[in-house]
Amino acid sequence: MANVKISELPAATTVADANLFPIVQSGVTKQLTYGIFRSLVSVKTFGTVGAGGDDSAVFTTALASGSAIFVPAGTYKVQIDLLTKSVLVGEGIDKTIFTPITSGATHVLRVDASSSAKQWCEMRDFTIQDGG
Repeated sequence: MANVKISELPAATTVADANLFPIVQSGVTKQLTYGIFRSLVSVKTFGTVGAGGDDSAVFTTALASGSAIFVPAGTYKVQIDLLTKSVLVGEGIDKTIFTPITSGATHVLRVDASSSAKQWCEMRDFTIQDGG
């Protein structure tokens, strides 16, 4: 759908009004799905400051809440096991950065695939850097 004007998008027909939000381009309004935008909760709600300290416990608490987690710009030192159906969305690959908590850490983010045969996580818009 690259280079498609909003006015050329098809109208949503199978989604309830609660799941739509208006987009206006050149005076034309279209209703687009609201989806994940409605349910994102900032990790800072759970206390993370992203100033370089170990934020693992706060991320674990945030992810355990079952909410889709938005991670604002900052550098976060973490070692996290993501649960099934975890959603982790950064502010951008050049803005949200995850690094290991120590130089010998075994992982930064890891998907825990031991609890069910069908696992999925959504992770996007961030960078994982090594600590070195």
